[in-house]
Amino acid sequence: MVRMKDIENIRKAEIIAPILLTVLAHFDPTANAKTIEMASNVASYMYLIDIFISAKTSMITKEYKELNLLYSEVLSRTADLVEECEFNDPIEVFAFFVYLYRNGYLSVDREFVYDTKLIDFPNMQGIDVVRGKGVCRSISSMLSDLYYELGYDVTNLMVYATKDSVKKQIKLCDTPLRKSVESKKFVDFVVAITSKLELGNHQITMVNDNGKSYILDPTNDGILDYNPDKKIIYAGSEENYMKYKESSQILCGIIMGGQTSFESKLKSDVDLADYKEKYLRTLKFCKENSDLLVDFYNMNKELYDDICTILAEQKSILRRTIPIIPKINIKGAEKFKKNYNM
Repeated sequence: MVRMKDIENIRKAEIIAPILLTVLAHFDPTANAKTIEMASNVASYMYLIDIFISAKTSMITKEYKELNLLYSEVLSRTADLVEECEFNDPIEVFAFFVYLYRNGYLSVDREFVYDTKLIDFPNMQGIDVVRGKGVCRSISSMLSDLYYELGYDVTNLMVYATKDSVKKQIKLCDTPLRKSVESKKFVDFVVAITSKLELGNHQITMVNDNGKSYILDPTNDGILDYNPDKKIIYAGSEENYMKYKESSQILCGIIMGGQTSFESKLKSDVDLADYKEKYLRTLKFCKENSDLLVDFYNMNKELYDDICTILAEQKSILRRTIPIIPKINIKGAEKFKKNYNM
């Protein structure tokens, strides 16, 4: 069976071959230039095709198939818990999920930290939450996977988010999102770059139920509204806006797999009074039934450990895609940001 390392080794060959052939042509005057150029082009084209279908090739590996079975079991057990608690509304599920992940009930060692050190497996980005690390795309993906497991119509949305659209959301969960210091610096660096061109820099979730749609931000624990005339998603007021980025959505669909939504389908049926009532009622239930949640975690502990044992041997998506590069130096990114006044 194909393993992840086999695919990485093939990519290394596809990258290195054109370099070696160029060196050969330079130092060996007897070499056939046309033959070398053709061979180099073939290797380069193979690499480009490989990257384009990388989501599909990852899914055929032994490690991916094992992880998919384990992650599916996590989702199934979490859905069973949702149903056991009789949460049958998207807002209740949202509040429950935020409480679970922030308090570590979905993660190994019962600890979750916002952290950019990701694995990012295609169509299974939520599995990073089980590792106890993740960013917006990890968190929103796991929420979407849970909604899907429960039978809801759901999609992730790639957006350009301003700082105010994140800060000024209604936040009802009293468990703060822990963030690593290095990841905060890296996120600030990304925001500084994406704000120049309004590129996609955040992922949120839209869920539909009985004709009503809700746009939710599980990373920041908020619900968002949508103005179809201005084509903006916003928190509290329209000055705190996000913009749906279709190009980023399509690109992520190609690279990471998953569903694709388009702006014409965006809709939000926000009733803040109803939202707050359902959310706070769910939060109260969580606090009054901590024993149930601890039992849920203990039941899943071995499952989480099995997932993390496999994930510990995997590289990040960037290093899987370009396997000859070293790890990203977050301190170096911070220095770059300062040098260019970002």
